[in-house]
Amino acid sequence: MWPSVREAFGQFKVGTEGKFKYMYCDVNGYVTTAVGNLLKNASEAKKLNWHISGAATTASPDQIEEAFNKVQEHYQELKRKGERLTDASKYRSTTNLRLTDAELMRIVFEKLRKFDAGWKISLGSAWETFPADAQLAILGISWKMGVPLKVKQDKRALYNAIIKRDFVTAAKESHFSGASRRRKWKNQALEFMFINAATVDSVQKTLKRLNQPDQNINALVQGDKFALAFFSAGLAQSAVTGGAIGVLAGWLAGLVPAKVIWPRKISLSDKGSLQVEIMPLHPPGEEREF
Repeated sequence: MWPSVREAFGQFKVGTEGKFKYMYCDVNGYVTTAVGNLLKNASEAKKLNWHISGAATTASPDQIEEAFNKVQEHYQELKRKGERLTDASKYRSTTNLRLTDAELMRIVFEKLRKFDAGWKISLGSAWETFPADAQLAILGISWKMGVPLKVKQDKRALYNAIIKRDFVTAAKESHFSGASRRRKWKNQALEFMFINAATVDSVQKTLKRLNQPDQNINALVQGDKFALAFFSAGLAQSAVTGGAIGVLAGWLAGLVPAKVIWPRKISLSDKGSLQVEIMPLHPPGEEREF
């Protein structure tokens, strides 16, 4: 993955999952921690470096198993009372075990590396050329769904669009059901990322044309919607002069595969004008930092 994807991933996933140093249960009763990291059983919880809150003491295997069981019991208690099951903060005082910041980040990026490796296998060398926003979206989807095969099984249209590098279709197929504010935010973020990826791919094609010898800007802007949009926006003022090619190329060159554009979205309107939108870094009412 591009370095910029790794840097942006924490911010994105904290927005979608939250960040918790303690164990809690998700809506289905599965014990979870960190940034939506599932713990299938107490044995998996024991693989993590837990410490006692307010002390420098490392938790023992027995203490970790006891905490894991307490969290499961608390979920059943909340369910019996009819309380909201999506509020992880209800587990804050259930146990006194906590992850350090360093351990939390290790857990997150270890999982991220596994998904990155999985998509490298599925897409081969093409994965390394995917625009950063596409990689960010795809890795975020894997965080929810699992390995590429699982995405293929459960969201075949999305998987096929990814394989074909059809990011416009991927943007349409990336939405997940749900009406919560967080779900709407997640869907908007994925759409922005895939549209950005489509924009970057189109811009790269334009740049290849600009780099051809004896390129004529009049011919270029008539045949390339991105060149035309930038030209119409006044970014290349000298019209038919050779200098216009250089000005136009300079602006287009800012949209490169290695850079994450999100939370902005750069696209073209139906009328061919350049559009830039921006979305919040967090779901409404949830200010979180990784």
